[in-house]
Amino acid sequence: MLGITREEMSGLRSASEPYARLVARRVREQLGATWGSPRPARADRPAIATATRRPRLLALSGPVELVTTLETGSSDREANMWRFARAALELLLSAMR
Repeated sequence: MLGITREEMSGLRSASEPYARLVARRVREQLGATWGSPRPARADRPAIATATRRPRLLALSGPVELVTTLETGSSDREANMWRFARAALELLLSAMR
């Protein structure tokens, strides 16, 4: 759906900052939007998806492209979800400066 080619995927891992940046860019392009970002984690996923054992990639594509990896060091699901949301907003704010 995003039109990512095999050539673009060459050497990329799906759980990497370069891949997250590529997906953010393609979401923006496909939607004709000013900003694009990969789809956030769903709330109905197991707690492991928001625990420290799985770092969270945050990516943003627009007039600037930013990507960061966040590890909370906590297995508290709700606290992690708040932390990820706050980090995503901070990423957007830093891009708009």
